[in-house]
Amino acid sequence: MNIKNSFDEYSYPAVCERITSFFILLLIFITYLPCLRASFVNWDDEVHLSASHSQMWTSTVNNTYIPLTTSTWAIEHYFFGYNPFVFHLDNILLHLFVTALVIVFSQRMGLTPLAAALAGLLFGIHPMHVESVAWVTERKDVLYGTFYMSALLMYLNYIDTNRRKYFWFTMALGVLSICAKPMAVSLPLSLLVLDWFRQHKMSIRLIFDKLLCASFLVPIAFVTYFLNSHIVEPAMGQGFFIWAWCFVFYLYKFFYPWPLILFYGLPASGTIFYLATVALIGLLTVGFVFRRNRLLIFALAFYFVNIFFLLRFQPFLSLVSDRMMYLPSVGICIFLAVAVEKILIWARPKGWEASFSKVVLGLGIAVMAAMTWRQCEVWESSETLWRHQLKYDSGTATRLIDSKLTESYLEAIDSSRADSFLRRGW
Repeated sequence: MNIKNSFDEYSYPAVCERITSFFILLLIFITYLPCLRASFVNWDDEVHLSASHSQMWTSTVNNTYIPLTTSTWAIEHYFFGYNPFVFHLDNILLHLFVTALVIVFSQRMGLTPLAAALAGLLFGIHPMHVESVAWVTERKDVLYGTFYMSALLMYLNYIDTNRRKYFWFTMALGVLSICAKPMAVSLPLSLLVLDWFRQHKMSIRLIFDKLLCASFLVPIAFVTYFLNSHIVEPAMGQGFFIWAWCFVFYLYKFFYPWPLILFYGLPASGTIFYLATVALIGLLTVGFVFRRNRLLIFALAFYFVNIFFLLRFQPFLSLVSDRMMYLPSVGICIFLAVAVEKILIWARPKGWEASFSKVVLGLGIAVMAAMTWRQCEVWESSETLWRHQLKYDSGTATRLIDSKLTESYLEAIDSSRADSFLRRGW
């Protein structure tokens, strides 16, 4: 037994790190408390939760193969029935676990405990992630995120020790992740990004490992792709501008998350597409100029490989969605956390600048937490969800929104009548 390592595990800095992580997770939990009083919503919840439990590993739900996610719903239903409190609580707990994994992953990427904590905090309370947590249907995000981040950590063990068992653990976690959501098909590319960041020597074995990983993940993801590959092709040249707009839109929403709605329409002006293309070129230029900044390139590369399979070429309703940014934002959170830490270090000996930077950081955290709390309230019921959508998006699919809002009113009336009958003893 290594006595030094045992003492290091319980040293003052290590204990402080654990306490800091605990309070970060506690803050995130408090921020998501409104979800615990939310009900199910009539935007796919009924379709996903009523899927056949006996065929969940041999069938799809809404043209998506998510057998592991469906299994978790089946377990909850078996023990608790359709109790929305339990479904929402489990989503929050999974989100907290993913946040904890982001903190550990950040430290393994070389961040200080402070920067890693900031990365986890930013990831955990970012308003753009509310859709992935507050919507029961999006158990897919928090569940696949759990196994995906675990796979990345296991792969770092493989890089550091070169012990083959960690690669097989990575593969197993990757398969579990893609059985929760097809977005995990990006895992082999994320592993390549980690190879580059950790300066893992390129070899035939390294490439073979990624191809082997892809050979397990791609066929599972292909089921979903095949069932959803009937989208109409866009006009010549239009597809590239839509793709560029999607790429930039997610980043724009991450840095300016207001308003956040269920689905977004295409820009009304063609100028927006041209500006998005210019912004994309500018982003590539920044990446080239600062190519020696490995953390910046990691953030951009991790975002790109995880959002790539979701970028659209075709104009249709669900062109972009907040939930798609759940894991692709991890690299950006890590980069911003390091940037904030550097600002705090720079300001530390400068008197009022140190106080000012801490106040700004505190206000930023408070504002984000308040925005997340408010966004959770949007998901309280079908009525609040569709009223919010109609308030900020009166032009896109208005007939659908009106239909869903009417449906929510009828459900509320039926529920009210049932409660009245029960109170009278009928």
